[in-house]
Amino acid sequence: MLTASLMLLANADLTFYLLLFLASSTLFLLILYITTPKASAAKADCSEAAVKFFTRTGVALLTIKMGLLVGSTGSVPIFSEGGSDAYIIFDTENKLASSFLLGIGNVDLIIFAFVLPLIRKLKWRFWVIFFLILSAALGLAGGKKASLFSVMAAVAFGEYLRVAYVTSQRKYFLTRKNIILFLGLSSIWAAWTYIRTGGTESELIAVDVGLVSLVADFVVYQWAYPFFLFALGELSGFFQQYQVDQIRYFFHSILSPLGFPAFSAAIGPALNAHQTGELTGNGINPTFIIEGYVLFGALLPLYAAIVALVIGKGRALLIGIRSLEYRIVLMSLFLPALYILPVDALLFAKVLYVSIFLFFAIVMPVRFVTREKQ
Repeated sequence: MLTASLMLLANADLTFYLLLFLASSTLFLLILYITTPKASAAKADCSEAAVKFFTRTGVALLTIKMGLLVGSTGSVPIFSEGGSDAYIIFDTENKLASSFLLGIGNVDLIIFAFVLPLIRKLKWRFWVIFFLILSAALGLAGGKKASLFSVMAAVAFGEYLRVAYVTSQRKYFLTRKNIILFLGLSSIWAAWTYIRTGGTESELIAVDVGLVSLVADFVVYQWAYPFFLFALGELSGFFQQYQVDQIRYFFHSILSPLGFPAFSAAIGPALNAHQTGELTGNGINPTFIIEGYVLFGALLPLYAAIVALVIGKGRALLIGIRSLEYRIVLMSLFLPALYILPVDALLFAKVLYVSIFLFFAIVMPVRFVTREKQ
């Protein structure tokens, strides 16, 4: 965002859209900094009952994920050609299952990575290793080039939670040797997935030659590209033609099956259709800049401030939970969702609904059963 701002200030005229972007970016970063928790991590011992609770919660979420995949229509994206298109088809054919899979995400993997070194009995440690490997394998089922990296990030987050919040802990997964190994494996996986979903080896070699440039272009397209489109005023025609119901927007995933959709096509695909003339389901992440202007117009800076406030206060609330069991599980469930908000608020809402449901339907009953058996 800073790079986009500097490039725009150096090369673009000060227009209404550019001023809105600069004001929104500044407010977003300022509010995020002010609301970032400054407290140090409060560590606690992890009791045997807590270890059982974490393990059972992870197994319950993994079981649900497996059931959703087995009961889905069509093939899982990893076994289909077409890259992102295969995932879009899977999502279209399995709306409910896809929503729950998005909500669960890699939470089970985070919990297994957290709890594994805390298990003392060899038998149970073996089973958790098996569950962790199975959970990682399911994390690759989306068939995306970066899916192995996402699995690594989940394991890293689980390790962070244990080291940060449990007394006398050291790193098991995030040693220098393992990080190098995992980065190498993720590169191999990305290359294999690229070829498996329609790419060619010659194209891959061309990609490798310009790897640094490719990565820079990828980052620009995935994150900064929407900023440039907005700030340069290239979306004025899109904003005039695209209309959504602002009140129902965040509840679209719930209201759409009831016959009250907020739109006929989400912002990302609709923007892609505006640029290409074809509605395919593909599209850039709208980010809070484009999404905020669609929803609130000139009040975009206020929306940017609200997004930052939700992230900052949400993190503070999660870190401030006293119970170690609830703090770890709730951070695993809700913290990843918070970081989706500035990229795609609609996806954030969908993940949030499922996370809330999982907390009341799975986490709390498992906690109750674990306590009753002590």
